[in-house]
Amino acid sequence: MLGLRNQLFTGLFCLVFSVSAQSIHKVKMGETLYSVSKKYGITIADLIGANDAADHGLKTGMELVIPAKETNQDTDSVETFEYKLKAFESFYSIKKRFGVNRRVLLRHNPELIEGFRAGKLIRVPKIAKKEYGSYAKKASNKKYIEELKEKERPKNIELKDSYQLSFLLPLYLDLNDSLEFNDSQSEGPSIYKKSQYALDFYQGAQIALDSLKSLGFNADVFIYDTENNKQKTAEISRIDEVEKSDLVVGPFYTDNFKIASGLLKSKRIPMVAPLSKEPNLTKDVKHVYQVQPSVYRMLQLQSQYIQDQYGSFPITVIRRDTLEESQLANFMTAHIDKDINTYYKEEIVQNELIDSVTNLMMDSAIENQIIIIPSEDRVFVSDLLTKLNKTRLKNIIVFTTPKVARFRNIDQRYLSNLNVHFPDLGTVDYHSETTQNFLESFRRKFETEPSSSFSFTGFDVTLYFGRILLENGKIDGKYYIEPAKLTKTSFDFNAFKKSTHGYVNYAISILKYEGQDLIPVIMENEKEN
Repeated sequence: MLGLRNQLFTGLFCLVFSVSAQSIHKVKMGETLYSVSKKYGITIADLIGANDAADHGLKTGMELVIPAKETNQDTDSVETFEYKLKAFESFYSIKKRFGVNRRVLLRHNPELIEGFRAGKLIRVPKIAKKEYGSYAKKASNKKYIEELKEKERPKNIELKDSYQLSFLLPLYLDLNDSLEFNDSQSEGPSIYKKSQYALDFYQGAQIALDSLKSLGFNADVFIYDTENNKQKTAEISRIDEVEKSDLVVGPFYTDNFKIASGLLKSKRIPMVAPLSKEPNLTKDVKHVYQVQPSVYRMLQLQSQYIQDQYGSFPITVIRRDTLEESQLANFMTAHIDKDINTYYKEEIVQNELIDSVTNLMMDSAIENQIIIIPSEDRVFVSDLLTKLNKTRLKNIIVFTTPKVARFRNIDQRYLSNLNVHFPDLGTVDYHSETTQNFLESFRRKFETEPSSSFSFTGFDVTLYFGRILLENGKIDGKYYIEPAKLTKTSFDFNAFKKSTHGYVNYAISILKYEGQDLIPVIMENEKEN
């Protein structure tokens, strides 16, 4: 007990001694960070480090803690090189280029606290470039992927002559007189409207199964009607054929999928959620593969894209003062380095509509001005885009949520003029060979065109996971799974995750309005690899 008391006393003594080594300085009129640091023989970086409020400048009467001099921080002993600043450079751009953070840069160039000036020569330390902040997550994910690639699959898994696939779809059979596919909606039996999505999906899956068969993949396929009913879904999940499946596709809807994945958890059967975007769908179910990431996940990945491409440019977040938009803003700026970007700001609108955007705009000479709109409110978003368009500035780049694509009241020209971006799983690539082959096979088999995007999704999901079975004999995300881009959907499940969770598709696209078209700007899996 005495030993513990002595340890506590010693720690307290050291703490008091450390504080007493500092002194207090009261700021006089006209004093700056530079003049105060010179007066005490310390660096501006150390001064700001001891006084967070000083990062925004000094005010007369402000009391500053003056830290003790650090004898092991001799800048003359560090090898540096000269670098000529370019227009619009900042602490962020220097950090990204050379791996030198703000504190180190200020230690060698204290005058930078007053601002960056194009043409000025600064001293940059020759240090090993490091990854900071959000980039550390990218680096760890890259390392994780490399480890997956090197991980050898078990040699005792044999390829099967035939596999068993189960599709759990909301067909609503009891509400339909027939499931005959027709090339004309005006002839033959009518189809219950909600059944059409599942039928379209399975039509696409049939084309994929035909393609897989030509590659030597044989499968016994079972189709079950969940009726979008929880009790029926639970009954289907206990069927012997389902429990022996090599792959289960569906159910479509979140509640039903959670029931099925929970009941089949002990069987360790790979289950694919083709449509649900529920954020916690894969939590504590290792065998689940979620094709469509949640909107929040997509917005986070978009924020990484903003940071990578535009992190050194002025970024303005414009939102209303609501909890929902505050949460969306957190996701949309998750990877943006706000401490380094001195032009970052958030404008909170107290009313339903913003009065003016003129005071928010930077000089038109700046190459890019980034506007982030974390709102899914049709009236607010359309009004804001209209006002932004009226500025006539050509350097505005807007990032918003996927919901903007469903707002029909926004002039298409505004979306293009403002370079509006949003994250999405992808659009159908009609120029790709895969899509052209799919359409040709679809027309030949059904004598019609795909009636919705569900057909493309059904094809992509079935072909992607069928190929994995064909090549590896088993679907197991513990090992590297080759990413792919098919007709509409991109797939990449190789991302770092908790060991108890399932797998989420990280292969999103950032879509951009260009004229009357939506074009993909970047694929997340292409960026990482």
